[in-house]
Amino acid sequence: MKMSKFCLFTLEYPPDIGGIGCYVHAFVEESHGEIEVVLAKKYMWDWWPSWVPLIWEIWKRRTKKQIIFIHHVFPIGTAAWISRICGGPEYVIVFHGLDIRLSGGRWKKFLLKQLSKNAHAIFSASNAVRQDALQLIPRAHITVLTPGVTPFSLMEKKNAREKLGLSQDEKIIVSIARLITRKGIDKAIEAVADIQKITKVTYCILGDGPDRERLQDIEKKTGAHLTWLGRVDNETKKLWLCSADMFILPVRDTGLDVEGFGIVYLEAALARMPSIAGKSGGASEAVLDGVTGLTVDPNSVIDISSAIRTLLQDENLRVRLGMNAYERAQKDFTWKERWELLQKCI
Repeated sequence: MKMSKFCLFTLEYPPDIGGIGCYVHAFVEESHGEIEVVLAKKYMWDWWPSWVPLIWEIWKRRTKKQIIFIHHVFPIGTAAWISRICGGPEYVIVFHGLDIRLSGGRWKKFLLKQLSKNAHAIFSASNAVRQDALQLIPRAHITVLTPGVTPFSLMEKKNAREKLGLSQDEKIIVSIARLITRKGIDKAIEAVADIQKITKVTYCILGDGPDRERLQDIEKKTGAHLTWLGRVDNETKKLWLCSADMFILPVRDTGLDVEGFGIVYLEAALARMPSIAGKSGGASEAVLDGVTGLTVDPNSVIDISSAIRTLLQDENLRVRLGMNAYERAQKDFTWKERWELLQKCI
């Protein structure tokens, strides 16, 4: 049996839904057996500090000469660091955004510096995350390793809409996200409500989460008319992406939480669709303003409404931005290149 070069200890992995889970799963698929996956929760206690058993589980990997692949700096990185100074295996870190923002206290700042100093290599999911990290660990060498995207068979908009029972002439806006506050869907609903007062627009939201009830209250208060699909399978998601005229996710910072990058913008790009993104975290790297979509002030309903109107009214612009987004996603965001970069830096 072929020995895996890396061992991924993770708190998120499909079928669990989450950006980090999708990110690491794509790397595992692209590695073709070079990454072994360990679900860290299986080895954690129910009491604090829950991560202590991970030290032993990681330390045992020294006999396999594997490099530990870490995407959750706290607590998995802490366990890997302690294991390493006790003779355990080397480890690499990938920062995703929230992990950096959570390092505000004196103790976590200290831990972050120690983890980074002892890491074999450090990566970040976007340049924005890298800049955040350098505020705390200015001497660190951090390589940007953005998410990639997995191409899918593109269906003609007419055929996709037929499969979903949608009209061929209606304008369709789509959002796909875990429904949490920082995704900015509340502001998108308010913006769409204003537009629906003068123009017929279908707004479909795919995904579920703790913010759904509040968002549905906003729908009622604003008089917006939305389609809520909840969690859907990949085939349904692709059909909606291929049917839509634009994708919207005006993400924003909420407290310590921030958008690390935004894989979903690249998925929308593969459907030759422009995106409207909030100017937050790495979203402005996933969506290039005026090139592959439009970036907006995520706290301004007026700004979001204006961007939607611009794309609705200017079909040539909409098509051009969509094609630019498609070509960029196909050319610059392959998982193969990211896997090769990871190995090159180690």
